[in-house]
Amino acid sequence: MKRALTETEKKAIEIAKDIYQYHLGLVWQDIENPFYEDLPFPEKELARALIHLYSFTFARMLEVPYEPQG
Repeated sequence: MKRALTETEKKAIEIAKDIYQYHLGLVWQDIENPFYEDLPFPEKELARALIHLYSFTFARMLEVPYEPQG
């Protein structure tokens, strides 16, 4: 049987979601492109796919709708 979340747990989840959304924005704008910009073609696509996978996985863990930016 699933127990109800406490108010503290609910607030923590909301904060985690906000942090995730902020982090995702940073990944797309500041981290992702420079990270794989100089890689050769196969590695560039692999790096990009892994970043998307990690973002998607984290979004699923926090139950945040995944909306790719870009």
